[in-house]
Amino acid sequence: MTKTKSTQRLTAQRKLELYQAIRAPDAPVGEILRAYGLHLDDLREIEQTIESAALAALKVRGRHGPSRATSRPNGRCNWSRNSARRPAPWPS
Repeated sequence: MTKTKSTQRLTAQRKLELYQAIRAPDAPVGEILRAYGLHLDDLREIEQTIESAALAALKVRGRHGPSRATSRPNGRCNWSRNSARRPAPWPS
């Protein structure tokens, strides 16, 4: 009769913990993988998923970052109020 070891489900949180543990300097990769019950191919897939998700998140953040005219609670934008105080760029 063989022993069955109960393994925890590999959630996104656990995958991130594994990725961070592997990235530590002098990390014993083999021991960490055995503790999680994974193979090197599984680790490579997790690394690829995390790195591509990070790149995608950075691309989205760059495209949809805060605008120069930030809205205020009263519905007005900062730039409209400040532009009236600025002198004209040419003499009137």
